Amino acid sequence: MYLNELNHVIFPILIIIFFISILGFGTIFDKYTNIYENSLKTEGLIFIQGLFLISIISILINFIFPLNIFVTTSIILIGIVLFVFFFLQNNKKKQKIKFILIVSLLSYVYAYYSGVHDDYSYHYNTILNFNEKNIFQITHDRNISYNSNWLFISSIFYINSISSTLFILGSLLYSIFIFDTYKIYNKSLKEKSYYSALVSFFALIFFLGVINKYKEIGTDFPGVILSFYTLILIVKYKLENKINGNNLFLISFLLFSFAFVIKISNVLLIFYILSLISISLLNKLAWKKILLLSILPILWLFQNYIISGCLIWPIEKTCFINNDKALFETYLIESFAKGDIDTSIDVSGFKWIETWFKNHINKIIETYLVFFLIFSVPIIFFLVRSFDFRKNIFNYIVNIFKKKNYIILFLIIILSNIVWFINAPAYRFGIFYNLTLLIFILLPFWKYLFENNLNFSKKYFTYLFIFVCIYFTINNISKYKWYSERYNIWPPIENDTLIKSK
Repeated sequence: MYLNELNHVIFPILIIIFFISILGFGTIFDKYTNIYENSLKTEGLIFIQGLFLISIISILINFIFPLNIFVTTSIILIGIVLFVFFFLQNNKKKQKIKFILIVSLLSYVYAYYSGVHDDYSYHYNTILNFNEKNIFQITHDRNISYNSNWLFISSIFYINSISSTLFILGSLLYSIFIFDTYKIYNKSLKEKSYYSALVSFFALIFFLGVINKYKEIGTDFPGVILSFYTLILIVKYKLENKINGNNLFLISFLLFSFAFVIKISNVLLIFYILSLISISLLNKLAWKKILLLSILPILWLFQNYIISGCLIWPIEKTCFINNDKALFETYLIESFAKGDIDTSIDVSGFKWIETWFKNHINKIIETYLVFFLIFSVPIIFFLVRSFDFRKNIFNYIVNIFKKKNYIILFLIIILSNIVWFINAPAYRFGIFYNLTLLIFILLPFWKYLFENNLNFSKKYFTYLFIFVCIYFTINNISKYKWYSERYNIWPPIENDTLIKSK
């Protein structure tokens, strides 16, 4: 009972402590890479860089030591010292404090009394492994070998005696993304940068209105969040020419590297990164910084090799041992993703498509239909009501698709969705690709509305934002009742074991 009460009392304090510690690491990392300058200039990118640097340091430590309480405490204290040092030199102290308090409060509301994601029934053991063993003591297991870097980072900030720390990183990243997308939307709107304003707002509404419970986040959505940061950066560069190309490539490469080691399904983000490459850019790139940004994926590959004998489990072509096990595991994933929960179908060819429709289409519709309709209704209204709108919007869209950069991005989005569908068409693997496709279908219509009917567009988005915030609040209040009906303690962890619901 004492530990349960401790979790309740110390949870909001630890959110702030972890937050400023990570920002400390992010600030010193950025002092060298200078990625923040001329990019989105959001605090979220500093936070992500902090996680990136902490992950590199901790992997090196884990070669020798478990990520125990001593390591965790040392990392947190070093981060706090770094934060205080740079904070005292900051000319915008009030703005920094405001950011920390708003994000911490949102993080607390989002994570408090959250149930755990379904995957944590085996992810939790991975976190404990890193807490209790160095990398060479961890042995291959089909679940343990799914070495998501998000679980590794979670183990750094997980304190066994205070089990609520399990929820802090996910809630912080989510809350920072909400803060940043709202900020980017408002700033871009004032600058009349409608592409980035719209992409940011679409993402904001999706995360507030659809992905609004912590138990849904798992290891899937951290990578999705990093992917959306990348998309917004690329949109600002390719469609609005608002960002320096050299810096853009560096931060995009960092986001891609990080998203990939969190979940390999994010590998298709490489298509977006490659769209940035040009001869002039290659000549300007700071290759020493790119080498620095490559350290994390290289260390992660080595981690995988030590644990499973494969550079990327369960991709059999990367395996030095356990090849048969990897092939079987790949089949199980592909079979499940293509619609068969019993994992017994033939995944070759396209006979599986009928099974996929039966078992997956309801989830796809449930996730995206309302979101798509909310943004489609005004467009349909104007299409039906006004002949001039129909005529002008058609010409406007044709002109947009004549622009080389828009066409390139749209083709990349279609390609990534095709690759996703052919290989592993489960909803959870394709969230970013599917949502981006919907956004780019809606984008020309809404850009036209913002340019030609700004007052209506701003009012619609304002009312929509208020409504979704109310919906988010109701959902997160109702979870208290949901939680109390299922669990006796918070968090649902007792004696290092996830307890089952009532």
